[in-house]
Amino acid sequence: MDNDLLYSAHIYAGQFAVINMANKTSPVLLGTQNTPGNFTHNTWKSGNALFTTDEISNSFLTSYDVTDPTDIKELDRLRITPGSGSIVHNTHVTDNYAVTSWYKDGFSIIDVSRPANIVETGRYDTYPNGAGNGFEGCWGVYPYFPSGTIVASNIRAQGTNDGEMWVLTPTYTRGCYLEGTVTDSVTGNPIPGAAVLILSNGLSENTNNFGEYRMAQLQGGTVDVSISYPGYVTKVLSVALSNGVLTLLNVQLAPPGGGGSGGSGLPVELVRFEVRRDQRDALLSWETATETNNVGFEIQQSRNNGHHWSPVGFLPARGDGTSPAFYTFRVPDPGPGAHLFRLRQTDRDGTATFSPWRSLTIPSEKSEVLLWPNPTADRCRLRIRTPNPVTVQIDVLTADLRATGISLRLDVIEETIVPLDLGNLPAGNYRAVVSAGQERIVVQVVKR
Repeated sequence: MDNDLLYSAHIYAGQFAVINMANKTSPVLLGTQNTPGNFTHNTWKSGNALFTTDEISNSFLTSYDVTDPTDIKELDRLRITPGSGSIVHNTHVTDNYAVTSWYKDGFSIIDVSRPANIVETGRYDTYPNGAGNGFEGCWGVYPYFPSGTIVASNIRAQGTNDGEMWVLTPTYTRGCYLEGTVTDSVTGNPIPGAAVLILSNGLSENTNNFGEYRMAQLQGGTVDVSISYPGYVTKVLSVALSNGVLTLLNVQLAPPGGGGSGGSGLPVELVRFEVRRDQRDALLSWETATETNNVGFEIQQSRNNGHHWSPVGFLPARGDGTSPAFYTFRVPDPGPGAHLFRLRQTDRDGTATFSPWRSLTIPSEKSEVLLWPNPTADRCRLRIRTPNPVTVQIDVLTADLRATGISLRLDVIEETIVPLDLGNLPAGNYRAVVSAGQERIVVQVVKR
């Protein structure tokens, strides 16, 4: 409700309605709008924008311009885990952040200060052993305490039939916004459907009928942006992005030779780039459809989430200019943990472009155990990672190594999360002992 205007969600009708309630005995319907999933569960108005959720698999948080209830316009829509089947439930807006519950994905903080360019800038998974489709997990989230504390509720805690409340202290961060238009350098006309791609992370957007694009990300810094459209020469430009700042990048694309139609204008047309694990090695493979004036590819690796890149090899060009070319490159045992890889392609004139990033995780050669929260009032979780499938024995012991009665045995394939209920134990210090064959890991835990 906003003054005398009611914004009602009609879940089975799949739409929201704007109703003038000035005369409570005679409401007046001003307008309706169907939402993307046609299962409208929740609305929240902020300024001239309205935000809605559809409580179905693969659903969106969607924003609308409701300045004129007779002419409602969709502005943007967002999924936090596209393709997973994740279900959005409720959203509440505070200080232009949409704090939104997503069932098995926990809750997210979405910067909606630019309703036509919304971006996720925070997330906490309150249901870490589940993901994707289903109505388990985060049912609701409340962000309006004067302290700034967020309270989130799970329908059931994992492994029990009991509800669960999480109390969290959030960090609110604005996104980095990149917007602009793409036009023909000869005619000045907009180019609808042009592809705008941030090469470092694969974030992409196509221009609308007016040649406009809007995109945003959390991470600031300098990025290389590729702007392309068939029949035009592709441009790659470096852009500095900052949190909370709108960066405008208007681009003019020129047809080859300054006019007319022709090929793509790309010196190298990369059609595939993949990275997979082969034993302890990283095996990279990629394919080009055509190559012109290509010197080759430098393979680069990052171990700090893309903040620093190091060259690990170089392959000279193999393409003949018209036929597909195939490449493979092996990085021997890059070490356990998360790795990013990209290609730096160089033309004969010295121009360089970067491929999208590809990620790979090499598991540790030793088992790893993490316990949280610690200290705990009653329930905690063990995350167990193993390099190979293994059967583990878990025992919770007192500080002087006496049994507490909490004991279980299970199979682990690479990683699992195990809930532990310590609610019946008196306050004190305990040890969670995880055993697999000759390997034994002991984690201290404090029960309040």
